[in-house]
Amino acid sequence: MAGFSNFDEINQAYEAGRVTTSGFRKLISAVTATGVWFDLSMTGGGPPPNYYASTPLIWSTLTQSADGGIYHGGAVSPASKRLKSLMMASSIATAGTPAVFVLCDYLGYWPFVDMIGSVSLSGSGLTRYTDGVGVKAMVILAASQAGGATFNLTYTGPQGSGRTSKTMICNTSTLIGNIVTTAPTITATYPSSPFVSLQDGDTGITSIQSVNWLTEDVGLVAVVLVKPLAQIYVSGIDTGPNTWSPSEKDFAIHTVGAMPEIQDNAYLNLICHPSGSLATAVVHGMMETIWTA
Repeated sequence: MAGFSNFDEINQAYEAGRVTTSGFRKLISAVTATGVWFDLSMTGGGPPPNYYASTPLIWSTLTQSADGGIYHGGAVSPASKRLKSLMMASSIATAGTPAVFVLCDYLGYWPFVDMIGSVSLSGSGLTRYTDGVGVKAMVILAASQAGGATFNLTYTGPQGSGRTSKTMICNTSTLIGNIVTTAPTITATYPSSPFVSLQDGDTGITSIQSVNWLTEDVGLVAVVLVKPLAQIYVSGIDTGPNTWSPSEKDFAIHTVGAMPEIQDNAYLNLICHPSGSLATAVVHGMMETIWTA
């Protein structure tokens, strides 16, 4: 088991109090669309929203101590902290569920990127997952677009510098917080994914040098580097006397001991793949982390 050798060691962590349980509650007003991924870090509730508001085009690191996010406990290094379980539920049956949620460590971002020409991005410096393996890029709408622009990224990763991502196409959603590379109508010529598709064979990103708009648009985006940690499916609520149907994932059991690592000071939040509008949805969740001796 990642960070733990067996269930006895997990039990010992509980007995020694090496565990943190925290709750979160996202209040969503966004009128999202089926098949368009949405960044819940920008919504209200607890934890408070993140608006990607800092110096334009300059890298900004996200951390729990400075920026919040879903609480996972304090620093434990040199011990290893792991995600033990995640539970989520929606209080409204018709608000965008069933839906897939992905818990990510948001490493940092470049804000206020114009959708015109080749836009140079400054600064880098991952403080977590510094080798870049498994690190992915999301492009989040920050000011309304017309839709249909195409772009690629020039980036550095574990395979070296001067790498070029696949060409991606933007959807036509004007909703702030939508992940622009996602939509059911995007053709096979362009991949539809919450994460930018990298050059063939590449395993991650350490920094991005430029966003290159091949066809241009109005609007602004934020380019965000994340490490996806876990996925959970929420079906909504049942009818009848049981008005809740929470989804729960115990990573020690359901993923055969592959409990995701949570690094010190990680900024944790969620992206969502809804089946309709999330407007009026209230998403409740509970997360449990444990760490080694």
